[in-house]
Amino acid sequence: MFITSIFLVALFSNANALTVQLSKSSAVAAVDSTLLVDCVTNPTDGVNVYWEKGGEAVPLQPTSGKEPEFFYMSNNTLKITKVKRRHAGTYSCFAKHKTEFRFAEFKVEIMYIQQANPLEPRKTYSGVEVEMQCIPPLGKPNPKPLWLKDGKTFSDPRVDQSTFTLKISKTQLSDTANYTCVSMGYKNRTTTASLTVYEKGPFSVKPEKINATEGDKVEFKCISGTKPPLPLKWFKRNKQCDDKGCKTLDEDVDLMSDVRFVKTDDGVLTITKVKPEDKADYVCTRFLGATTEEAVVKLHVITLIKIDLKPKASIDIDSTKPHTVACPYQGVNPKSISWIRKDTGALPSHMNVDGSTLVITKPQLSDSGVYTCKIVGPLNSDEATVNLTMYKGLKFIKRPSNITGFVSKPLWIDCVGSGYPEPWVFYFRIGKGGGELNSTYFTTHKNGTLYIPKLRKEDQGKYMCILKNDPGGSKTSQFELTVKSENEKAGASSPMHRTIGIAVGCAGVYILLVIGLMIYCRARRARLLKGIITEVDGEGKDPLIGNGNKDIPLDDMKKFSQWEYKRSGLEEIGTLGHGKMGRVYKANAVDIRPSEKRTLVAVKEFNSDEKEHKDEFNIEMEMFTQLDHINVVKLLGVCMNASPPDPWLLITDFGEEGDLKGYLDRNKNLSIHERLDMSMCVANGMDYLIAQHYMHRDLAARNCVVRANKSVSISFLSLCEDTYKDDYFSLNDYPVPLRWLSPECIQEENYSEKSDVWSFGITVWEIFSNGDRPYANFDNDAVLKGVCLDLRLTKPKDCPDSIFHIMESCWLKEASERPSFADLKSAINDVKID
Repeated sequence: MFITSIFLVALFSNANALTVQLSKSSAVAAVDSTLLVDCVTNPTDGVNVYWEKGGEAVPLQPTSGKEPEFFYMSNNTLKITKVKRRHAGTYSCFAKHKTEFRFAEFKVEIMYIQQANPLEPRKTYSGVEVEMQCIPPLGKPNPKPLWLKDGKTFSDPRVDQSTFTLKISKTQLSDTANYTCVSMGYKNRTTTASLTVYEKGPFSVKPEKINATEGDKVEFKCISGTKPPLPLKWFKRNKQCDDKGCKTLDEDVDLMSDVRFVKTDDGVLTITKVKPEDKADYVCTRFLGATTEEAVVKLHVITLIKIDLKPKASIDIDSTKPHTVACPYQGVNPKSISWIRKDTGALPSHMNVDGSTLVITKPQLSDSGVYTCKIVGPLNSDEATVNLTMYKGLKFIKRPSNITGFVSKPLWIDCVGSGYPEPWVFYFRIGKGGGELNSTYFTTHKNGTLYIPKLRKEDQGKYMCILKNDPGGSKTSQFELTVKSENEKAGASSPMHRTIGIAVGCAGVYILLVIGLMIYCRARRARLLKGIITEVDGEGKDPLIGNGNKDIPLDDMKKFSQWEYKRSGLEEIGTLGHGKMGRVYKANAVDIRPSEKRTLVAVKEFNSDEKEHKDEFNIEMEMFTQLDHINVVKLLGVCMNASPPDPWLLITDFGEEGDLKGYLDRNKNLSIHERLDMSMCVANGMDYLIAQHYMHRDLAARNCVVRANKSVSISFLSLCEDTYKDDYFSLNDYPVPLRWLSPECIQEENYSEKSDVWSFGITVWEIFSNGDRPYANFDNDAVLKGVCLDLRLTKPKDCPDSIFHIMESCWLKEASERPSFADLKSAINDVKID
């Protein structure tokens, strides 16, 4: 126990004044110890003495019974019998003699010491100064330092151990040890840490550069160069570039899940089977404290020839149109590229090879067969086969016309079509009670004739004859069946009168139609030339364009001249796909916007030598020049100063994250809020398009683009030829997005705002289904029939009910009952997500 004793004498004014003197002014006492403090007065006689603690009286020692924890005795001595932490504080001895009053104070503190603070291990090179900082714990009395080396006291002139900071002036390998800092106080507290001293040597990797062939095993040896060897880490240094520049990103090899990468403790990194994507700088790093050193190996991988044709092992080709079959491959410097037909060994004269692409200039039905693409490289060769199936488009030879039959009488309806392979014919009822016909009552003969043995009144209605073959798609023709009773048949006029009446009536109708058509065309022509079309024409060539402006003079391009942009400013990044008019690719456009050096754009090609392409170009230009909305892609420029075969180019902005379908597939952990915001973006864009008197007719996630801030804009790419070919179905010789179409579009080709609303519901379903394919478990025929009945999509996983109710409102069978886009915006805005 450490006790400080100081005698304190009360102030006095003269030698005969009252004084109070304590044997101690303070004490630091251990718990459970006994503490005595004497209080002596001068004079002693006639003096009244008593003690207080913090203003409260200390009891006098009782003459009998149990003693209190602390008290003062008759000789005025204060006694604390067994010190506890609660006894800490200030005690005062008061003395009163006649008119004089004096006191003296005594302070009690309790001994303690906190737990030791951790000591940080150190690593250092030899020959340098190093310190090990020990932070002493708080305590009473203040602790004093003691240093131990490997558990023992030690002495070394290079080492200062007089304070809590151990200082070694010039380290040696022999200084490597465990050092213990002892804080000596009321109790001793210890903490230990290691000091490791390394002798520095040369740091290197072998080899510094490797040229490996794909599939090789490579090995890098990193030499630490220290004694003892320092731990080593390997990083793969990836270089990432975008339009803002390049940056490097180091990937810790220890954290890579690729089992081909094997690292040993002695610094050897092995890649058991090199791939092209392994090409990079590999960095060996040794760390010592804050010092980091690097040694770099450059790995170059020579890519073997590999053909990537296998996902499209079978291709269907329309024999009436030229076609190309790509043979995409990886690898460099191929020695030869060839195509052969498996059964003949040679290609027919109307086929040739352009690069690695098989070009079929005039397809023939006899071209069906298996073809092999073979590419020979400097180190290896690869080949792949593809099965080409030629087909001829469907065509009606005889369409069923509206027909009248009589109750209980038989009826024959003829529907004949041609195509290759030979199409089969089936019939479908439209509207109430619709669907495929009951084969026990209706009989469809092989020649396409529908036979009804005994007509019923309920058989009256609209029907559809469908031609179908694989892979040519399908083609439809509608007709109406009227069923009359025997009484109506008896009341009919004679065949001669009926014939004359029909002939006269048809002639009259024909004349009226011709006159009406002339008046309509003249008025329409005038409106088109003034650019004020407000109707929506459902027969445009492009499924995206609903405005129908087709009669604009092709040589009148002055109104588009302000949009002209130099081709040399386009820096192509890659092909997005092919639409009906041609290729669509992604590019950076230099200075196309005043505020940006480079702008990410989508570029659509139009053949400047084909009238159909020029017409389509004019239609899209007419549309884009009238649109300006944050949720609709914007026209940025055109390239029309071209001579065939150079195409005209239409340039629109493009989302940094690509199309919405691909983005959803890559980002499956989007929140409900993020998906709802995307749905609102699409609704905003569509509401604007409808307000401008445009329909989309191909609204889907693939035709929306995503910005860097996750906002969505509607685009007009329609990559129906390759990238999203499986999302399109040939209906009446035209590729349509079957799985996004409403019943009235399938049955009657009737497009409207409400058919776009149906497609919007499918698009929102895609957003909440991570871009899954609608009706994925049904083939196209089942979707074609089912949607016209009651086939509907089910609620996506984790989709709130309130959002799915919005989707379901878009899929009401009656178009008039579906909400408008203004209604949909309001409904989405009202959705509450917890």
